[in-house]
Amino acid sequence: MNNLSMEELLNKAFSLACFILGERDAALRTVAEAMARLDVTTAAQGKRLYYKPSGTAWLGQEKADRYRNKVLFSETHLLQRLVYIASEPYEERSEETMAASEGGQREMLIHYLKHLVRITTRRNSFYVTLGISRLLYNYTTAETMEVYNAVIQDPERVKDDYYYRSRKGVLMQELKKRFDGLISVARGPRGEERFHASSEQSRFIELVKEALTFFTPWYTPCLVPAGVNPIMDGIAGFESHGAKEEDKIEVDRIHAVLHPDCHGRLVEALGFDEPASRLEVPHFFLSQESGGGEGKRGSGGGNRRQQSPLSGIELDDIKGHLDGQSARRKKAYAGLLRVVVDGHERARLDLLRASSTRFSLDADAELIEVRTQVGEDDLLLASHLCAPRESASGIENASIVLEGGQKIALTVSPASDEDESIVTVAYRETSPFKAAALSWKRFTQGAASRNSERRSWMPVRVPALALALALLALCTFGVMQFLRQRNQSNHSLAGTVPATLPSNQVKPALSNNSPTPPTGAVAAASPLAPAAPVEKQERASQRSEPRRKASAPEAAATNETNATNVKNEPSRSIEEQRRRETVAPKRPEVNVPSERTRPESGATREMPISSKTLPALPLSEVRKIYVEVNGDDADGASLRGKLIENLNASGKFALVETKDEADALLRATVTGTNVGAVLINPRGETIWRVNYTGSNESVAAGIVKELLDVASKNRRH
Repeated sequence: MNNLSMEELLNKAFSLACFILGERDAALRTVAEAMARLDVTTAAQGKRLYYKPSGTAWLGQEKADRYRNKVLFSETHLLQRLVYIASEPYEERSEETMAASEGGQREMLIHYLKHLVRITTRRNSFYVTLGISRLLYNYTTAETMEVYNAVIQDPERVKDDYYYRSRKGVLMQELKKRFDGLISVARGPRGEERFHASSEQSRFIELVKEALTFFTPWYTPCLVPAGVNPIMDGIAGFESHGAKEEDKIEVDRIHAVLHPDCHGRLVEALGFDEPASRLEVPHFFLSQESGGGEGKRGSGGGNRRQQSPLSGIELDDIKGHLDGQSARRKKAYAGLLRVVVDGHERARLDLLRASSTRFSLDADAELIEVRTQVGEDDLLLASHLCAPRESASGIENASIVLEGGQKIALTVSPASDEDESIVTVAYRETSPFKAAALSWKRFTQGAASRNSERRSWMPVRVPALALALALLALCTFGVMQFLRQRNQSNHSLAGTVPATLPSNQVKPALSNNSPTPPTGAVAAASPLAPAAPVEKQERASQRSEPRRKASAPEAAATNETNATNVKNEPSRSIEEQRRRETVAPKRPEVNVPSERTRPESGATREMPISSKTLPALPLSEVRKIYVEVNGDDADGASLRGKLIENLNASGKFALVETKDEADALLRATVTGTNVGAVLINPRGETIWRVNYTGSNESVAAGIVKELLDVASKNRRH
């Protein structure tokens, strides 16, 4: 891992955790939790885990096989960030009994600085500069802009002062949420909001330097030279050299702002006051009655940096914990998954019912975890560090394949609400046998599984006889399905809708109890009616043209008569059907949008999409749309995100969260490279359809464009 030994990396993480928490036991648990999350962190390019049997080297993977994060941080910096996340529950627990003394103030200051670094480094160097300059030190907005100009080395990327003030408000809100009741807000002379500051800043100067040194990104160089004007002379190491190098350069910029020596040289070169004279740490309002909270934590400093390294036993315990997690993931089998966001459960996925689930995500969410229950123990399967919405670009796709071949994919796509995103978590077995076994289990349990007790992941121990019986059952089921489909195919040849009719004109046969179609609707062909030759159909349609203006009762009587005649007419033979198909050959399929049903007429009927009684609006009046995608989980989620983007950009349609709110349901079905889309009104009638072939981007754009064009034409007519 970045040419570091595992022992060195674990000790680095342990030293950081000890500084934050001040307790060895809590620090050990923090490191173990952070390493467990790092092992199963998803990757945009996909990540695969390999199980190493006991008795082999713990670091059995070559460097090329290890995960490399291409977004913001290397694996070492991901671990540093995960230590910040894992330590927070232990911090909050200690704050409940922390005494209102100088030692308590120092403890709280370390927690405050860690959280400030955590919420800014997860974004970018702009937020780090803003947080350090405006919320730790009291530099003005103009001075902060100059510091960022020196760091970014590109005047065009320096924001205006309004943006600095608005983003400072965002950071203050996140800090107030974390330290609710422990810090307060005061207003300055010109109405500026700042945290109520401590009355003795000089006591904390050295502690702030020590903390920022710990929180600086690991193993990064200091590129700020002494005696050089960063604006006039520039700093070559901070200049952008393309997208491939930008991530590394961005981490170096963060180093320059966080590390006390680099930051001091930077502000000195700009001619500003030294940081110590501008320090403004907040005062923390701790309970006066609490007296037992300091304990081992002492004065918030002192022996924190003198903690002895991890012993051999402690190293073995952490490695053994990670090995045990890997072995349990390999043996685990599909059951109930829980999706946890920042420690709170947000969704559940019963794999015996579905293969994916969706939920909304708040803008400030940071960590998504997929967990399951094995016996009495909780097992982490996958973790994903979210990009902040303001820095996210479009749709995030990430996945991981676990030791047992289970693939978990996460897709984060923008929602209609700018403060939220939509997360899709999908599960798939990459092993053909396990995939078949899961499908069989879903089939056999079916509806009964909906009322069964909660399931969890269980070790797979299938005897050879059970495997053989399962394979035999699968083969028998496949043969039965094949025979059934063949019989249905033969039956359809005996009497079906003529092959010359496009798919969008196929209608169900009218019975005596069927409702009368609206006046002007295209006549529906009976599935049992004989197909007429093309020439005869054309002549018949010409003769029937004057009759289309007949009254509704006359049309209803005609339909009932036709339905009765169709019912009494015997089925045609297969030979006669084939002769009709020769006269009226099928149309060849093309990779362009297919013929669409005319909206507002001749609509095919499906199950109603809404539980409410809603009016069936014509396509020209449809505004609120619910999007549903069927097909491959990963491609389906990506296509859904693209459809949402294009519909939001159209200016005509609004996305809704439930079908009950929708004017219409836009349902897309992915089959290989082909996508079929239909628009269904609340009564279950298909009012528009189209087929496309191509990439998700082009298909989504084409579907929305066609939808807008047809709606516009109907509005003009």
